[in-house]
Amino acid sequence: MIAAEESAVRTNDGDIATTLYRSASMGTGMGMGMGMGTGGSVLILAPGAGASRAHPFMTTVAAAIAEAGVHVRTFDFAYMTARKKAPDRMPKLVATYRAVLDDTRARFGGNVIVGGKSMGSRVACEIACVAHEAAMRDVLAVVSLGYPLAPKGREKERVPREALFARTPLAHLVVQGSRDAFGGDLVMREVVAKVPLARLAIVPHADHAFETAKRDRGPRSPEDVWRDVGTLVATFVGELATGL
Repeated sequence: MIAAEESAVRTNDGDIATTLYRSASMGTGMGMGMGMGTGGSVLILAPGAGASRAHPFMTTVAAAIAEAGVHVRTFDFAYMTARKKAPDRMPKLVATYRAVLDDTRARFGGNVIVGGKSMGSRVACEIACVAHEAAMRDVLAVVSLGYPLAPKGREKERVPREALFARTPLAHLVVQGSRDAFGGDLVMREVVAKVPLARLAIVPHADHAFETAKRDRGPRSPEDVWRDVGTLVATFVGELATGL
């Protein structure tokens, strides 16, 4: 059972809540405020639009990743903390994520991977660009869970989002549902093939929320599918560590 530890990060918009999913390899007796110095990898995982870090997908995936040996830190964006329905503009989202990144780098001694679900993955790509420009050598990669290109009828949104994807300067894992309305199997294969540092993992029969119909998943539960997503992420991070 993975223990979830709560803490706060101070931002210009006030304190925001975070949750640490501590993997067994992190050891014991090292609290969030004590300077971990683990030497391991920490994945920062941001939620999608309208969701908090407490969403069942977020908690299930984060716990699965931690169980596989990668520490995970999730957080809420400022608009969610303020109980606003609409997300903030991208600059404010990036500022909040940057505050979490800076706090995480100060408290942990290891490498950092930035990631997110849907909207959170777009912010993570922006953060990867910032980290690269600032020569943050401990920020190694990006993880996108359901990268949101554009749904049918809103094709104009695809151009800037694909451009952001293309300029993301770090190793990049995209985990995408084959039936994702924002960019399914065929669409994402086309996009990822143009970016040498990116790789794609497809979750069969899954939509943008990584939901699957019962007829497609058989006796498995929705949580089983989400745990598979976590395993894909942990494997990617493990391969990064092996290559260092």
